[in-house]
Amino acid sequence: MAEFKGQSRLPKFAAPKRYDIKLVPDLQSCKFSGSVSIHVDIVSDTRFIVLNAADLTVHSGSVSFSEPKSSKVFKPSSVEIFEEDEILVVEFAETLPIGVGVLAIEFDGILNDKMKGFYRSTYEYNGEKKNMAVTQFEPADARRCFPCWDEPACKATFKITLDVPSELVALSNMPVIEEKVNGQVKTVSYQESPIMSTYLVAVVVGLFDFVEDHTSDGINVRVYGQVGKANQGKFALHVAVKTLELYKEYFAVPYPLPKLDMIAIPDFSAGAMENYGLVTYRETALLYDEQHSAAANKQRVATVVAHELAHQWFGNLVTMEWWTHLWLNEGFATWVSYLAADSLFPEWNVWTQFLDESVEGLRLDGLEESHPIEVEINHASEIDEIFDAISYRKGASVIRMLQSYLGAESFQRSLASYIKKHAYSNAKTEDLWAALEEGSGEPVNKLMNSWTKQQGYPVVSVKVNGQKLEFEQLACGENVNKLQSQFLSSGSSGDGQWIVPITLVCGSYENRKSFLLEKKSESLDMPEYLGCSVTNSHAEPGTGASCTWIKLNVDQAGFYRVKYDEHLATRLRHAIEKNYLSATDRFGILDDSFALCVARQQSFVSLLALMSSYKEELEYTVLSNLIAVSYKIVRIAADAVPELRELIKQFFIGLFQNAAEKLGWQPKAGESHLDSMLRGEVLTALAMYGHDLTLDEASRRFHAFLDDRNTPLLPPDIRKAAYVGVMRRVSDSNRSDYESLLRVYRESDLSQEKTRVLGSLASCPDPKIILEVLNFLLTDEVRNQDVVFGLAVGIEGRELAWSWLKDNWEHISETWGSGFLLTRFVSAIVSPFASLEKVKEVEEFFATRSKPAIARTLKQSIERVKINAKWVESIHAEKNLADAVTELAYRKQWDLRILEDHFGNIDIECILSIPLAPTPREDMLIWHHSDTGYYTVKSGYHLAASLKSMEADSPSSSNRQWWNRFWSLKLPKKVKIFAWRFINDALSTVANLMDRISTSLACSLCLCALESVGHALFCCTRARTVWKISKCHVLMPNIGNLKGYDIFSYLATVNKDDDLKMIICIMWCIWSERNKEIHGSKSKIVEVICSYSDSYLAQYHRATVAAIPSQTPAAINCNQQSASSSFKQTISKWQPPGKDMYKLNIDAAIDSNGAIIGNLHS
Repeated sequence: MAEFKGQSRLPKFAAPKRYDIKLVPDLQSCKFSGSVSIHVDIVSDTRFIVLNAADLTVHSGSVSFSEPKSSKVFKPSSVEIFEEDEILVVEFAETLPIGVGVLAIEFDGILNDKMKGFYRSTYEYNGEKKNMAVTQFEPADARRCFPCWDEPACKATFKITLDVPSELVALSNMPVIEEKVNGQVKTVSYQESPIMSTYLVAVVVGLFDFVEDHTSDGINVRVYGQVGKANQGKFALHVAVKTLELYKEYFAVPYPLPKLDMIAIPDFSAGAMENYGLVTYRETALLYDEQHSAAANKQRVATVVAHELAHQWFGNLVTMEWWTHLWLNEGFATWVSYLAADSLFPEWNVWTQFLDESVEGLRLDGLEESHPIEVEINHASEIDEIFDAISYRKGASVIRMLQSYLGAESFQRSLASYIKKHAYSNAKTEDLWAALEEGSGEPVNKLMNSWTKQQGYPVVSVKVNGQKLEFEQLACGENVNKLQSQFLSSGSSGDGQWIVPITLVCGSYENRKSFLLEKKSESLDMPEYLGCSVTNSHAEPGTGASCTWIKLNVDQAGFYRVKYDEHLATRLRHAIEKNYLSATDRFGILDDSFALCVARQQSFVSLLALMSSYKEELEYTVLSNLIAVSYKIVRIAADAVPELRELIKQFFIGLFQNAAEKLGWQPKAGESHLDSMLRGEVLTALAMYGHDLTLDEASRRFHAFLDDRNTPLLPPDIRKAAYVGVMRRVSDSNRSDYESLLRVYRESDLSQEKTRVLGSLASCPDPKIILEVLNFLLTDEVRNQDVVFGLAVGIEGRELAWSWLKDNWEHISETWGSGFLLTRFVSAIVSPFASLEKVKEVEEFFATRSKPAIARTLKQSIERVKINAKWVESIHAEKNLADAVTELAYRKQWDLRILEDHFGNIDIECILSIPLAPTPREDMLIWHHSDTGYYTVKSGYHLAASLKSMEADSPSSSNRQWWNRFWSLKLPKKVKIFAWRFINDALSTVANLMDRISTSLACSLCLCALESVGHALFCCTRARTVWKISKCHVLMPNIGNLKGYDIFSYLATVNKDDDLKMIICIMWCIWSERNKEIHGSKSKIVEVICSYSDSYLAQYHRATVAAIPSQTPAAINCNQQSASSSFKQTISKWQPPGKDMYKLNIDAAIDSNGAIIGNLHS
C-alpha cells in the first residue's frame, strides 16, 4: 500500500461509471451516515482499488466488490485510509476481474462547521436557532461526504437518496422522482444525473421558501431562501431565466437539465458554487432587498448569477481535465458573465467595469510570486490557492483580448464548436485553442501560449523617434518605437516574451491601427495615421485635425501595461482634461501610471499631477479606480512622507469634491444606476479623509436612521458612507456611535447590511476601538465567511492587527482550516506594511506555522511588503516633494471650458491672470438688489448707508466690541502693532504673499501645509510645541484655515485680559523666531519662548505702572512742586516737542534725577 502514498493523482487502473449514494444527515447531533455503491470499470490487472476519502469513518466490514456477471463478491484483505494523502486503499487477496464491478462502502461523518464537504449552516426560524445541511465540494471535498474518485476527469453519473426529517425541504442536482414518508422521516429519491464530476454533486436540507418561473422552453427555475426571504430572490430569478435563454443561443447548446434551483445559504465560504442543477450562493450574492440593498448589491447579484449559470456549460458540461486548467472554468465564466450582464442591463456599462477585473489580475500578476494561468498542482491542498485573480481575472482578460483580436462572430462560432465537441467530457487549454484556430484561421496556439504557460505580462514602452515630439516629424514617416519587457511591481527586470496584440489611436479614434508585436523591440511605420498636424491643438476629438496624443491598448482590451515618455504623457494629460479619451482609456492611463509609480519607473509627483487631471471626472469606473488608487497613496504616504499625509488627503478631498457636489447625498429621480453606486464611493472617500462637512452630514443622517430605519435620509447606497463617517469620529471616550452601529448590525437580518457594517467598523482610527472590533470578529455574532470584511483596518490599526493575528493564530488556523478564507487573513493584515524589518518579523513568525494552503499567499504578501518598502525609499528621495504636494493640494484653477462659453479671448486672458484664493472662502453679501430685483448704484448706496448706520447705532456690535477690547490691552507697542497686523491679515505669510507674488505654497518651516496666519502661529510644528508648554487656551476647530480677526475674536471670548495678553505676546515671539530662522539668524529654542514672553510682559508692566518715587530736590520750591503735580495730572497724550527740542522714545523709564526705574531688555 505504501506505493500509493504521496501521489498527486489517483492510479488509472480503475474508473467510476455511476454512484448510488444514500445519505442520512442528523441535524441535531450534526452527524451523518451513508452508503455508496460505485460502478467501477477495472481497466488493468490489479488487487487494489484506490479512491479518495477524508474525515470519514469507513466500516471495513461493509466494504465489498462484486462482479455482476458471475455474482462473485470479493471481500478486501485490508481497508486503510491515509489521512495525509486523503485516500482510501482497498486491497484484495486476488486480482480483480477486468470490466465493470460494484464497490460497496458504508461510512459515517461529521456535519462540520468548516463550510466544506458536508457541513452545517445555521439560521433562525420563529426565534429558534436551527441547523441546515449543505454540501460544498469544489475543489476536492466530495471525499469528505462519500468515498469517490474526487478528480474532475473522473466523471460519472449520480443517483442520490436522502433520509431527512419529514418537515424539511431536501434538494439535490436532479428533480425528485419519489418521496416516501415514514412517520417523522421521509426518503427522497432523485433522478439519475448526467455524467459529471464529483465536485458538482450537491445536497441541501433545511426549511426554505421559494419563488419560481420558467424559461421559454420549459425549464423550471426556482430561487430558495430562508422562510420569509424568498421574495428577495425575485431579481435573481428574473436574471436566471433571461440568462439561460441567452446562453442557449450564444453557445448553440440548450441547458441540459430539466430544472435549475438556486439557493441562498447563510454560511458559505465562496461567493457561489455552480453545482449542476442546484447552485448554492451566499445570501449577499443571490438575495436583493428593494428597500435595504444598494445598487452595487443588485449588480453583484446579476453578475454572480450570470457567472454561475455560465458554468453550466463551461465547467459542468465541458470540464477541465485537471486543476491546471481551472482557468477554463473560471476565466470563461467571468468573461461570459459580463456578456450576459451587458445584454440584460446595457445601461450599466459593465464592459467598462470589466476593467476592475483586469486590474486585479494585473496587480497579482505583477508579483514575482505570481503563477502562470496554467499552473501545476501536485496536491489537493494546493488547489484552493489558485482560485485567485490569475485564474479568474487574468483568465477573463486574456479571453477578452483574444476575442477582440479574432472578432466577436468568429470567436462565438468557435466556442459553440468547442462545447459541442467536448460536451459531457473533459478538455485542456490546447483543445480550446484548436477550436479557435479552426474557426478563425489564426495561429491561436502560438499566440496564446505565451499568455497561459508563462507568468506575468509585458510593459510596452512607446515614444516617437526623433529629437522633438512634434507630429510634423511623424507626418514625415517617423517611427513609433516599442520595447516590451516583463512588468514587475518590484521594479526588477523580468524574463519572458509575449506576442502582444497592439491597438493604437493617434489624436482621434478615427485614426486607429492594429498589429502584433512579436519581438522584444520593433518599429512601425504609420505615415497614414501620423500624417497630421499639431497646429490646431484645440481640435475636437474625431475631426482628424489633431494628433497631439497617442494612446496604446485602446479601451484596455490587452492584458499589458503601457509606458509613455514624458512628452507623450503630457499630451495624454491634456487629452484627459479636454475629455478627448474614452472612459476605458482614461482608466487605463491612470492605472498604468500608478503601477509604474509603485515599480519606481515613474515619480510620485508625476502620478499626483496626472491624477489632478481627473478633477472633472464623473464616470463611475474611472472615479472608482481613482478613489482606490488614492487610498493606496495615502497609506504609503504614512510611511514615506508622514508630514505630507494631511496635505495629500486635502488634495484628494479637492479632487473628489466636484463629483460629490454634483451627486449630493440624496438620490435624484431617474438617475442612473452608475450614479447611485458612485455617490456612495465618493462620499465614503471624503469621510475617510476627514472632510468635516461630510462627517457632519454623515452624523446627521445616521442619527435620523437610528430613529427611523425607513428614513429617506439614509438610502442603502450611502449607508456605508454614513457608517464610515461616524466611525471616523469614534474614540474610546466617545463611543456612543460605535455602540449604535453595533446595534444596527445585531438588529439586521439582511446579510448585505451586516457586511456593510463590518466593513465600516474597521475604519475607526482609535486603536482601542479597533481591537474591540477585531475581537468582535471572532465571536459567534459574526459568521465565519463575513470576518474578512472587518480586517481592513487603517494605518492607525496596522500594528495592532498584526499583534492580534499572532495572538489568535491558533484559533484562526483551526477555525478557517485550509480554505481560501484563511489566505484572506494573511494578505489583509500583512500586505499593508512597508518595511524590511516587518518582512523579517513575518517570516520568523510563520517559519513554524505556515501550511500548504497559505504558502503562496504568504510569499505574495511578503513580496508586497518589500515592494512597499522600496516605494517608500523612492518617494523619500524625490526632491521638492513638499512644494509640489502643497501646490496640488491648494491649487485653484479657472474652468477654461466655462470661460470659453461666456467670454471672448481678450476677457479670458484677463480673467486667467487673476490669482484665485488658495483656500475656499464663503460668499458674502456686498450689494443688494432694489425692490424690483435689479442691482443699481442706488441700492448699493442704501445698503452701505444702512450698514454704517447700524454700526453707529450699535456701539456694542461685535466688530466694535472686539476692537475696543484689543486697544484697551496694555501691551508693548511693537507687540500691539504685530497683533494689529495679525488681526488684519497683514502678516507676510505665504497665503497672503501668493495673492501678489509667485511663491512656494508650503510653510517656510515645516513644509507640510499652506502657511496661513493660523498655521504659522498655531499649527506649525514649532508653534504646536510652544502652545503645549504654555498651557494657554488656544484650541479652536479648523484654526489653520481661519482669518486673523476670527481667531482673535474667539481667543478674546474664552480668555481674560491677562491670559489674552500672554497669548498675543507668545504669538509675537513665535512670529519673531520664525522670521529669524527664515533669514538665517539664530532663533530661540521652543522651551524658552514661553518664559521669555512672560518675562517680557512683566518688565513692561513694571516699567509702565510702577509709581515714580516722590522726590523734592532742594532746588525745587513749593510752587515748582505744585506745578509738577499739575503737570502729572494734565499730560495724557503724546505732544510734539517744542522748537529746538527733540523727543526720544526708548525702551526705558527714568526719574527726574536720571535714575533708571525700568528697562526692557531686547
